[in-house]
Amino acid sequence: MKYIWLALILLVSCKTTDKLADDQLYEHITDRKARAIIKESITFYGGLEKWKSISQLSYTKDFDLLLEDGSIEKSYEQQHHYSYQPLDIRVESLENGQMVISHYDGTSYTRSIDGKRVELAPDKIAKGLNSSLYVIGIPYKLLDEGVALSYAGKRTMEDGRVVDVVRASYDAVAHENHSSTDIWEYYFDEERKIVANWVQTDDHANLVENLSFERVGGLLMNKDRKSYRLDENNNKTYLRASYSYGEYQLRF
Repeated sequence: MKYIWLALILLVSCKTTDKLADDQLYEHITDRKARAIIKESITFYGGLEKWKSISQLSYTKDFDLLLEDGSIEKSYEQQHHYSYQPLDIRVESLENGQMVISHYDGTSYTRSIDGKRVELAPDKIAKGLNSSLYVIGIPYKLLDEGVALSYAGKRTMEDGRVVDVVRASYDAVAHENHSSTDIWEYYFDEERKIVANWVQTDDHANLVENLSFERVGGLLMNKDRKSYRLDENNNKTYLRASYSYGEYQLRF
């Protein structure tokens, strides 16, 4: 039941807040600088009201996972489909010639490979679906309950751009709607686009650079992203993943 609840929160957390005034949605962010940056970013990305009004969202996501020597470990070609009323999440993923479908129908999680259902723990299916929902929902997901947000100062990127950094900390022990205890840092440019994010997981850190965007139905969406594995000093060691998003379709 926990993982069903997580999916519900991930999909509809912003939608259930429409009874509150906009200012109230940001009140829990005690760091004023972080609050201002996130509010400005959400406005630039298209606005919370527009995001909340989505009834269906679909897009393609193709990506390669790379090894340290530059060779491809795995390649994925995916179709993502999210519906809100009724709640339904479906990800179709072509992996090494096999069609893998992960599905949440509002009640249960299932997975099939080439049309044959496979037995897999619901939390494993939920983890993949929730991860995709989190990425596609930024910056709006930063308003989720329990996220500890703080301004972490300015930083200069490799290309010379100076960005404002907001740190987001998650605590799966204290908050049921958190699936990890990861720490994220989001890099906002002057327009308040998120041009990169740093994430610390259990055993390593990655830097994800958002290289291009497109605006669909008034909402700013990711187009091309690259993820780099970092060493203990946060220096890039190798390109770990390359992502391409496209064919966005929104229904309001």
